[in-house]
Amino acid sequence: MTTPEPSPLPRFGIRHLLGLTAALAVAFTLWRLAHDRFIESEFTQATSVKPYLKVWATQSFITSVLVGLSAFVIGCAISIKRQVIGWRLEPGHYLALISFTMGLRSLYETGVIWGRSIDVLVFSLAMLLSVTSFAFTVAALVRTGQKRWKWVFGLLLTTFVIATSNTIAFMIFGRRSVGTILTITYLNLAIKWLIPLLVMVAMTFDTYSKLHRHWSHWVGAITYLVYSVVGLAMPFLMNWIIR
Repeated sequence: MTTPEPSPLPRFGIRHLLGLTAALAVAFTLWRLAHDRFIESEFTQATSVKPYLKVWATQSFITSVLVGLSAFVIGCAISIKRQVIGWRLEPGHYLALISFTMGLRSLYETGVIWGRSIDVLVFSLAMLLSVTSFAFTVAALVRTGQKRWKWVFGLLLTTFVIATSNTIAFMIFGRRSVGTILTITYLNLAIKWLIPLLVMVAMTFDTYSKLHRHWSHWVGAITYLVYSVVGLAMPFLMNWIIR
């Protein structure tokens, strides 16, 4: 009895275009809800905050678009997984999962945390999204084969661990730990800037080594690149506005 050949990976078609349109429409709706609640909150009524509103609105809009793209990539991966026996998620799909959960947290914080007092439920939902991103990062580190991509996910995991450690240290030691926390925070920031560079290096090696990747992998990787760079650029935009 002969084993059937695996089905070819699907090319970009009209159904993908429709799926992308639907994902972006839902993401845009989430942005409108988050944006409206944020603008109406007491926090944004302060005169000192108003110069930054356009920057926050622009970042949240870009984030909503990236959440939609990530959801589209995840949907493509689920579809391929159901059609092709033995197919495994590629690094770009894991990056899309991470971008999706962290982007949702960003929109959630904009629309809910800034729009109301922080209670246990609000904090718990935000933490759940962070823990989910952490779990996706661990899964990617374990299941990704190439060392260049393992470096990417290993450093991503490091940033999660550092951020959590800083929070715990401040809760336990209070102001006595501020100096150490600031030093580690700068180290964490340097690692966060290094990760997009490593993603670009890994993508370049994949291209020149002619390693076959599905197109949705590239969309997921580029989506994460834009998401991380936009997030890292925010403090510089704020400082530029102050000047």
